[in-house]
Amino acid sequence: MGWAQVPGQPPPAAGQQPQTPGQPPTPGQPPSASPQQGQQPQGEATNLTGCLTKAGSGQYTIVDDKTQKHVTFSAPSQIEPYVNQTVELTGETVERGAATAFVPQSVKRVASTCQAAPGK
Repeated sequence: MGWAQVPGQPPPAAGQQPQTPGQPPTPGQPPSASPQQGQQPQGEATNLTGCLTKAGSGQYTIVDDKTQKHVTFSAPSQIEPYVNQTVELTGETVERGAATAFVPQSVKRVASTCQAAPGK
């Protein structure tokens, strides 16, 4: 028996039917939340829009415009050109032991400056 595989997707696990993109999941099988994630732990999809600042070596903070929540996270140096700008971060919120962490996956510039934040 052979399986057709869509490039960029992991092969189906033993006992699962392969799925073609755009088709509903096979009855009795949960839909795959994120096929490109492979075997990585699944988190909750999160979008944050706000002012990105540097918090330390490899650490960054974004203040979400909607909630005013400060979210500190680790990111590679490729995010550095976006510091002190308003950005939209897309990523996942994942559980790491007793802590919750934001793991960014993409960044998009919204404005080249940050709005003045309300008083803390």
